Amino acid sequence: MGSISEFIERHFRHFNAAVLKDAADAYIAHLDRGGKMMITLAGAMSTAELGVSLAEMIRRDKVHAITCTLRKTSSISSHAANTNGFPTIGS
Repeated sequence: MGSISEFIERHFRHFNAAVLKDAADAYIAHLDRGGKMMITLAGAMSTAELGVSLAEMIRRDKVHAITCTLRKTSSISSHAANTNGFPTIGS
C-alpha cells in the first residue's frame, strides 16, 4: 500500500472522509476485476493543469477514457500523447 493509501486508511474514517475512502476502495476493486474507468470533465482544464495528473493515470492504466468539452483539451492531449495508444478526438 502506498503512502497516500496508508494516510487515507488511517485518517479518513468518518463522515465524508469515510465515503471518499469507500469510493477509493471501490475504484481499486473495479480496476482489479478488469473494469475500465471513464472520467467526465467540463470547464477550463488547461488552467488547472489536469493533464499532468491524468496523463500519469493513463500511463498506469487507471483511466481508459475521458469525456470533456473540446475547448480546453490541449493540456490532456499534450501530456497523454503516445501513452498506451490513448486516442485523442478534437483539439
